[in-house]
Amino acid sequence: YIEYRVSDSACNAGLFEFIPNLCKNQNFNIIDSISLSSKLSKFRDINGNELMPLDEADFYILIYWTVWTGKLNKDHVKIWEQLATNNTDCKIKVLKVNLDLQEHWSSEKLDQYIRLFK
Repeated sequence: YIEYRVSDSACNAGLFEFIPNLCKNQNFNIIDSISLSSKLSKFRDINGNELMPLDEADFYILIYWTVWTGKLNKDHVKIWEQLATNNTDCKIKVLKVNLDLQEHWSSEKLDQYIRLFK
């Protein structure tokens, strides 16, 4: 896991500079306690199935989004995807992770999620 933000409270605007400058030969401050496989094991596809193995890439960018965040992030995501595609120094795979409530969740799962916000 590579943190692109200067601090936890920094906004996501740093991605506009970070993505075009990603390079395989660059040194990053890697956080070993967070791995891609541990993150992906928590996610499901749109039908609730486990994710298929990912295509090989030098970097994976996980973009978390929700419907209720509005147009700003929607516009940003398109730009971030284009920046990743345009970066010819490395192969970047963008994964968009929706954090809205899902129809395939059981009642127990929905209750568990809702309790987090009470």
